[in-house]
Amino acid sequence: MFQFTSADTRALYDAAKAGDVAGIKGSGDAGADVNWANAGERGATALHAAADGGHAAAVAALLERGASPDAKRTTDLSTPLYLACGSGDGVSAAELLRAGASADVRNGYGNTPMHAACMAADARSVQLLLDAPASAGGEPARGGVRGILPADRAPRCARANKKGSTPLHFLLYGSAPPSAELLELVLAQEGADAAAADGDGATALHVAARVGHGAAARRLAAVECLDAIEQRDASGRCAAQVALEAGHARLSAELAAGRELPRGAPGSALAAAQAAAAAAPAAPAAAAPAAAPTAGNRGKKAAPAAAASAAAVATETKQKKKSGGFFSRKKA
Repeated sequence: MFQFTSADTRALYDAAKAGDVAGIKGSGDAGADVNWANAGERGATALHAAADGGHAAAVAALLERGASPDAKRTTDLSTPLYLACGSGDGVSAAELLRAGASADVRNGYGNTPMHAACMAADARSVQLLLDAPASAGGEPARGGVRGILPADRAPRCARANKKGSTPLHFLLYGSAPPSAELLELVLAQEGADAAAADGDGATALHVAARVGHGAAARRLAAVECLDAIEQRDASGRCAAQVALEAGHARLSAELAAGRELPRGAPGSALAAAQAAAAAAPAAPAAAAPAAAPTAGNRGKKAAPAAAASAAAVATETKQKKKSGGFFSRKKA
């Protein structure tokens, strides 16, 4: 639909998108509508544009002129705070929170600003959201029973979106691995559950295995031990199989080496893989993910162990229909 909008209002929007504070002030003084929703750009306001672009000074200038901190973009209902967190712009996020932006508003996909901050792996935004006060609607920041929706009574790091993904899932979706410190911060929060599964049955460990975040996968496996390693998604795949299918053979081997042997399977390919892995040097407990193996850094023992474990996962994957599943848990 064509919008009849003044030139000054459009100029203010363009200035916000470019981070032009002087332009914002000039257009604002001329009477521009600071809360105009630009239908040509998903119904975003100037504040959305500034926050999405990481222009903290522009965000502050717009808030000073009365921009609504909780305006929702018409196409997906995302707020400026959600976009700032998703851009990894903790400075803009702080400005918005000081202006009264809600840390708990969900967008059309059910994502909260915490989902966005975790996706961007921005530790500052995550901490700001953890420290933010309860929203005006009455839901507490860390837990309690006063939320508007049952799903929003949970702590901020435990809230799942419409597909069942929590902020912990989002922390591992990015191509760049999260820092060890940020992963520990999220895991330490009330309600953060490494074993929580999304709508596809995938846990955070499945996500880390698929993307190839080795250090995070090892940490998550340690959190839940064999339960996490053995947990299967809706397609019946454990994390080791997901890693193998995604081309991360070495990570798959590490996860397979931690598996519990099925009862009555001595001498199997899995047993041989675990024996080979046990004979290999232990992986260093580094905070950062290990570098991809190269001709210069590939160990003489680690490579055969990885190959054997990966081969075992592949073999057992083919046999899982006959054996009743990818894992067989021991009875207590």
